Amino acid sequence: KTFFNLSVAYNATLNEQHGLSMGLQGGYVQRALDQTSLTWNEQYDGNQYVATLPSGESIKANVNYIDASAGLLWKYSISNTADVHAGAGVFHVNQPNQSFTGLGDKLPMKIVAHARGRFTQRKSELAFIPNLMVAMQGPGREINAGILMRYLLRESSKYTGFIKGNAVYFGANYRVGDAAIIILGLEIADWYLGISYDVNVSGFNKATSGVGGIELSLIFVKPD
Repeated sequence: KTFFNLSVAYNATLNEQHGLSMGLQGGYVQRALDQTSLTWNEQYDGNQYVATLPSGESIKANVNYIDASAGLLWKYSISNTADVHAGAGVFHVNQPNQSFTGLGDKLPMKIVAHARGRFTQRKSELAFIPNLMVAMQGPGREINAGILMRYLLRESSKYTGFIKGNAVYFGANYRVGDAAIIILGLEIADWYLGISYDVNVSGFNKATSGVGGIELSLIFVKPD
């Protein structure tokens, strides 16, 4: 599978408290299928497999399509110590046909909605960051909710910008019906380094014994 995407975004400041961001993404996708490794019932002559026999299947070697997505983000600054943002993204808006047989296999539209807040205690270095994410695609559903706590180790300089702030994060999320997620993070200037671990708590833990997976993240946030 090979794809190329082009994204554009626009940020608008509505007033001192409200901001709005909009984004569009369009791309070209090519899916290829290597049929040399496929075998079919029609290629068995009753005793053995014969590769030269016709498969009786009509399958394309390549499928090409256009994919389109869009998103919207709203930001609200309540005060110097509190702010929230909420947004939604819609992927595969055109629901392209990705079938190799031509019979119809549309890529389902994916909708992701999310919200996050930051509430800092007065005269304290501790901030609470609740978050929520809901994703839907076809019959699939995923809901993540939780809270992080951010402790400020050093504040950035307000005027020169020479001194960068540092902070640590710790908290947990819950993926509904699946797993608890433990999160630790370190903020150094404009870089964020995080580590999380999923603990399986669903009925599937009979197979996993509750053992999940470790994820590492490295994020750079461009300063305003």
